[in-house]
Amino acid sequence: MSMSFSHGGRVARAFSQQNVVRALLLLLVSALVVGPVAILIRASVAPAGVMPLETSRFSLEHFHNLLTTGSTWRLVLNTLQYALVSMGVGVAVATAIAWLTERTDIPGRFAVRVLMFSWMAVPALVVGFGWILLLNPGNGLLNVIYRDLTGMRGYLLPLYSFWTLSLITAFAVVPTAYVMISGLLRNMDPQLESAARVHGGSGLTVIRKVTLPLLVPGLFSIGIYMFMAVVQTFDLPLIIGVTARYPVLSTRVYLLSSPDNGLPNYGFAAAFGVLLLVIASGLMWAYLRTVSAGEKYRVVTGKAFRPKRIGLGWWKPAAVGFVVLYCVVMALPLLMLLWISLNTSFVMPGYEALSGVT
Repeated sequence: MSMSFSHGGRVARAFSQQNVVRALLLLLVSALVVGPVAILIRASVAPAGVMPLETSRFSLEHFHNLLTTGSTWRLVLNTLQYALVSMGVGVAVATAIAWLTERTDIPGRFAVRVLMFSWMAVPALVVGFGWILLLNPGNGLLNVIYRDLTGMRGYLLPLYSFWTLSLITAFAVVPTAYVMISGLLRNMDPQLESAARVHGGSGLTVIRKVTLPLLVPGLFSIGIYMFMAVVQTFDLPLIIGVTARYPVLSTRVYLLSSPDNGLPNYGFAAAFGVLLLVIASGLMWAYLRTVSAGEKYRVVTGKAFRPKRIGLGWWKPAAVGFVVLYCVVMALPLLMLLWISLNTSFVMPGYEALSGVT
């Protein structure tokens, strides 16, 4: 009897310690999140020309200007369009690569996983500067090669445009989406796929009628998460989108709070920040609802499983080429930055330029 009481006491102490740790973590997170959000909201309702903590007066002037200015809705449309295209392309590429590495016999699967995890550690800002060195209209490496090979003037791709900005962002989205989708595929029980093949279903039919319907809830939640991440992206829209004259909400907030001339308009910037916060909160709500609804699609099984890999056959060279092409696209800006870091001035890569490497 005494042993049961002592065991119960240890359990109670463990639970009490967990509650204390949980409460401390909750207080820490609240201090880090609630404080800045409260300052943001206070600045958005402060009178114009006044710092948020200098007065106790409230005003909706900033929100009135925000909602009655035509450029606001253009900014919202630009932001949603940019996020939708970047997310759609990025998740589609990540899904294809994840399916190839998790469900097929494509070679180099381990190397692809290592590269994806490595690229997650590279800031998008660094990749963006690499693409500027590659696609700058005047002296970008790829444009110089294009003009030398074709003898034509112009450029290979317009760097400062909506589509190039969206593609570069999509490439940056792929590693994170790949890790999430590959985990989804790895943990999905293949019994239904095997049953479909036993009943005569072809590989394409099984993917279309079994695999994709099982993946849709998870892909939808991942898409919402990546969409939310792109909506809040700041670095690539700043270094490419501003020059392309394609403003989004994040860059608008920055330019209002850090203008080249004049005083910062913190109140108007805070109003835009609240608008961005509302959009992000709506997306987070949709993400959490989708994740909770995804439990309805769980396949119940009573034993461990290992998905059978699909033989690519004649499609293997095309699949390998697709994965290699993406890896080359991701490696090019990093290699260009490495080359520039080894030279004291901007020099085009070439055999003759190797003598100046330092």
